[in-house]
Amino acid sequence: MDPTPPAPIQSKARGQAVLVVLAAVAVGAVGWRAYSPRIFSSPTVKRDGVAVAYRIDLNAAGENELAQVPNVGPKTAAAIVKHRQENGPFRSVEELTRVKGIGAKTLEKVGPFFAVSAGAALKTEPDELKRKPAEPHHPATGRGKLKPGDPPVDVNAASLEELQRIPRIGPVMAAKIVAARAEKPFASVDDLRRVNGIGAKTLDAIRPYVTVKVPPEE
Repeated sequence: MDPTPPAPIQSKARGQAVLVVLAAVAVGAVGWRAYSPRIFSSPTVKRDGVAVAYRIDLNAAGENELAQVPNVGPKTAAAIVKHRQENGPFRSVEELTRVKGIGAKTLEKVGPFFAVSAGAALKTEPDELKRKPAEPHHPATGRGKLKPGDPPVDVNAASLEELQRIPRIGPVMAAKIVAARAEKPFASVDDLRRVNGIGAKTLDAIRPYVTVKVPPEE
């Protein structure tokens, strides 16, 4: 017979066996936590007035979780996420009918499985509270475009900022006017036609807002 191994060796072997068992348990626990939601997270609903076991938050669930709901599937789940990304969070479950492929009948089937977080409505600004586009601002002058009845601008003396108050005249055209008058002062309003970009229609549009004062000859 083989001699019995010494006690320290047996103890060491038992310790190693225990470590192996503990490691296996730990790995199993991690695997369980990773996959158990996929196995058991499919929600169930009891009809006839009995509440569902739990509901999925439309604004937090990903495609995989949404696809587990009966009558939804991967295609519709992707459509829900896309709609959420493009239009913001859902403010109610009923808004699901805005998603392509979900009509009233489908909503009746899938609605009990979903919920919307209470703060979702606060994240989406109501249409009537949305900020209106800001009015054009002219920081150099603090004033806007000229209106009928306002004193006309002398194109031979006006600054770049003043020229931009003329309707249809922006920074580029104002600079062209200044460059043209530097070569030769304008003799009349019609003389503005020599500015590249000012045609007959533009001239007729700006005529009520401009004037030409010919500087005295030296």
